Amino acid sequence: MNKERLERRRAFNEAMRARIRLIAQERNLPNSEIKWMGRLEHYDLMCFAERHRLSYDWLLWGDLKGLLRTVRNRQSA
Repeated sequence: MNKERLERRRAFNEAMRARIRLIAQERNLPNSEIKWMGRLEHYDLMCFAERHRLSYDWLLWGDLKGLLRTVRNRQSA
């Protein structure tokens, strides 16, 4: 993998981790809810998103429309 692609991948993963930490902080989740985050696995991401009713668009890409869906889902619960 070339250096530029590796840097983009690292930035993508760190941005996703930041969104996960944001949700954990906002919802006062215990550290045990995000301990899997050191190594981002697809299955763990999916389970976290489903369990906390998160939009995949927002969780993976930071899409603000996805964040709006997440907020609306939380309000309707």
